[in-house]
Amino acid sequence: MGDVLVKDEAFEKWSEETRFRFVGDFRDAYNTEQGTCYQITDASLKDAQDYDFTLTDGKEILKIQHTFAAADPENEYIGPKLQTAIITKLYSDLKHLKNVFVNIGFKNIQSKKDACILTTEIENIINNLINSRRLGPSTELKSVFHYRWTDELKPTVSQYISDFLTELSVYSSPYDQITFGYGGQSVAMMSDDVRADKAIRKKEGHYANPQDIILIVHYNFPFFGDFFEPAIKQKHSESPFKGVWIFDAWKDKFILIK
Repeated sequence: MGDVLVKDEAFEKWSEETRFRFVGDFRDAYNTEQGTCYQITDASLKDAQDYDFTLTDGKEILKIQHTFAAADPENEYIGPKLQTAIITKLYSDLKHLKNVFVNIGFKNIQSKKDACILTTEIENIINNLINSRRLGPSTELKSVFHYRWTDELKPTVSQYISDFLTELSVYSSPYDQITFGYGGQSVAMMSDDVRADKAIRKKEGHYANPQDIILIVHYNFPFFGDFFEPAIKQKHSESPFKGVWIFDAWKDKFILIK
């Protein structure tokens, strides 16, 4: 499917082309694993009841519910995504510059508005250094501006710089281009088996009678099956669902759990 980021969109909001491709791939994986001959029909994507799609093998109907693996979007997705967006915008606006290296340490940033203003603030500092002719070619990295929030003699910066950056360093560089280095806060990442566990438990609590439903947990983070696939299988071998599968978007494959 090509997407390895957390998504909020429910299955029914996907484009019809994307849904049919996903359903077809699952059909193939299910039939291969189970030795069955389920097929897509005209009614496969009709959400007549509380499930997302169906497959048919003669009179047998397979009901499938899709959900995303649990995640902490605030820490695991939104912040890193905005940091990358800031760097991309900085490079786009300043790519004409030469002999400049910029190192940025981000704090937790959650707002697109704050990200836009912060980008402008960083650009202003770099352009002011250029205009004052403090930046230029050098045989090695030469510091011309250094803000670190823990330094007592740090330069005066805007509120946005102090609120959202731990460091902003600008160097004259021997390289004939502008380059960036950056990093964000270290955050506790939810373990892989817990992501799947939370998603499955949540859906188990949603259905009164899930015995005839197949659950697919859409997993959008790098998936290392040797570590947690056995743990998930052990936890959910007695799941009330008829079957549980994980879709590993990183490797674009379906994995049978139960």
